[in-house]
Amino acid sequence: MENDLLNLASLLENREGMFDLYEGIFTLQDGTKIILPSELMEHFRINKRPGLRFLDLPKLEIKEIMQILSALLKEAPADIKIICSNFGVGFQSNKIYILPDFVKTKENLKEFLLFQSKIRYISFRAIDFGGDITSEIIPVERFFEEPEIIETGIQTDGSSIVLPLISSIIDAKVQVVPDKSLKWVVDYNEQTGLGTLEIYSHLVHSDVIEKHAQIIAINDNVDSIHISQQAEQFLQKELTPIIFDHYPYVKKVHSIDVYLGTELEAWVGVPYESGRVNKEIKLLQLTQGLHSNYWKKPEGILRSAMEETIDALEKYGLSPEMCHKEVGGIEVRYSPDGTQEEIAQIEFDWKYAQSIANGAINEISAKEIIKKVFRKYNLTISFKAKPIRGVAGNGEHNHISIIADIETIDGTRTKLNLFHNYNNDSFLSRIGWGALLGILRNWYVINSFISNSIDALERLKPGFEAPISPSCSICLDEDSQFNCLAKLKELRAISPDSRNDYLFTLSAKYNPRRRDVAVGVISEIKNPISTRFEIRSPNPETNNFLSVSAIVLAMIQGIKQVKDISLADIEQLFSTRDKNTHRYFSTKENIYKMPKNERVDKFGESPLTPFQSLQQLQNKANLKFLYDSEVFSETLIDSYYQAMIQKWLLELSGEIISEIYEQLRKINKPQSIWESPKVWINWEKIDELKNNVLKSTLLLEELIGKTVGQTADENALKKISELQIIVQENYNNLLILAGKL
Repeated sequence: MENDLLNLASLLENREGMFDLYEGIFTLQDGTKIILPSELMEHFRINKRPGLRFLDLPKLEIKEIMQILSALLKEAPADIKIICSNFGVGFQSNKIYILPDFVKTKENLKEFLLFQSKIRYISFRAIDFGGDITSEIIPVERFFEEPEIIETGIQTDGSSIVLPLISSIIDAKVQVVPDKSLKWVVDYNEQTGLGTLEIYSHLVHSDVIEKHAQIIAINDNVDSIHISQQAEQFLQKELTPIIFDHYPYVKKVHSIDVYLGTELEAWVGVPYESGRVNKEIKLLQLTQGLHSNYWKKPEGILRSAMEETIDALEKYGLSPEMCHKEVGGIEVRYSPDGTQEEIAQIEFDWKYAQSIANGAINEISAKEIIKKVFRKYNLTISFKAKPIRGVAGNGEHNHISIIADIETIDGTRTKLNLFHNYNNDSFLSRIGWGALLGILRNWYVINSFISNSIDALERLKPGFEAPISPSCSICLDEDSQFNCLAKLKELRAISPDSRNDYLFTLSAKYNPRRRDVAVGVISEIKNPISTRFEIRSPNPETNNFLSVSAIVLAMIQGIKQVKDISLADIEQLFSTRDKNTHRYFSTKENIYKMPKNERVDKFGESPLTPFQSLQQLQNKANLKFLYDSEVFSETLIDSYYQAMIQKWLLELSGEIISEIYEQLRKINKPQSIWESPKVWINWEKIDELKNNVLKSTLLLEELIGKTVGQTADENALKKISELQIIVQENYNNLLILAGKL
């Protein structure tokens, strides 16, 4: 180790360069790269050296590097060695988790893999329209023999991918092509210790058409990642001229990025009695009502799993911000043999990513990391939207902002949050108000990408802290509200006598942070970059590549619609009925407590089945904001629609109907009144309802059998949807009468 250190010292002597602590890379002036292994980065993060702050000092002079390395290498694992290669200097270590961008060429990757002997496989990963991951795995030896595949990709079976109307058994040629702009990570097998380099890629469908008597090859990107990247390119194109119009001090726009952060919820240790009906339901409902498990200190193996997950998320560059117990769950219990029994809902949050694609990839990585760690502690974990009937489901709140990297006329390079009002003469900027308007006007189309499963729609019901109508909340915390008032008082010369009246007006206009709305609006006067929208409807199974792309395209439409309207008139749009949709976009009332007819009148009728949600995609007039961008074509929309319809039918037949039959078998008349007084007294009603549920479920199963796997017949699908509503309503009533809910 000392000789290695001396060799490195000799290499670096009298040479200038910088050390990026965030990436763990030394970059010398001549372009030489030095990769610091994850073990050392982790050690440095936990044991901060005197005088150094990991977060506050991202770059160090080269002369300071040797002091850091000397301290770190003395305590490093013995098998870490410094290796010189054609592209620079690296460290041979047990585990490298994230590949630097400069390694993503066939020449450099080959050098890198030669001295990272624990990385034995390469996985090409792509995301289809169903949100499913296609993974093609090859040994690294194949890459050594065919290094060009890192650029051209490899072929896969398109008929096995969710791409209806695009790829089929007789037209299955699909190439999986790597994308160097995305995060490449290494996943390690806990049993073997060997690593797989995971490369996120695109699905490229090859077809031929006849044009002017010639056969022409057509290669189309047909994956979710590509759609998200196209949406951001369209955003850059459309907003750049608007920025110059709205901000006269801007000289150049370097980039416009969608910042995407996530709050991910999951249920831990859920023992299923049958499907989503849980034997602990009464206790779970009680603790939820009392909030007795919320933010409670985790114990034993749950604590160990949560803490280890935080460390694992850090290694993979997600920058975790917090984790905690959520509203659901019951007190931890121990069996006579000392085994810990845990039923809890938890949440993990991590720092935003600077693109839709990387933000959605981070969410995939987080779920995989959490599953792996919790399995290690023999804890089951569910990311289903509604894993247990009768209690809160799992949400996945998306925090979205649009940040421009700009250069001002005086030469200053800075970040500009396009939602934030830097003049403090309104709660949002003109662009921010327009973006919010676009989301709410197009909400029901957007929702077809967010909530397209029975599970997802079961979660969005009153009483479970989930949004049920497309309304927004304008939010200020107390500290920000004080600063906002002070600033507005200064700008508008508000007299002291009118302060109380103004405070009332402000609080009426800008509602506090709420749980019943679909879109929260979060702003902090002290931190403009954090002004953002919180989309509260998504769940862990939402395809964020598509849903956030649809949100971004809707925002662009809204921004264009208000570019020539005064701020006062824009604000007025959020307190009156919208002329385009005939809906309101905000309310001071608790939406959960509104009578249904009033809620529907103000905000529209929320879908009860996936079919009702997806019907929005059949009305071409509603899709103008998608088609105008050319990001979504009619073919892509139709393919997605068919895929989600088939998913709905399979969910009905494979999960819901099976659960109903299982529960019907278990609901029987008790032997005596004392065995179950409620069931004994209500048995005649229960028995009648049980027979009705059985008959309608049999009919539903028959209708699905004639439709699943076939091209959608709208009339047949409508009948299935209507019957599903009847079956679910009667089934829920039956479970309540039988004491199961």
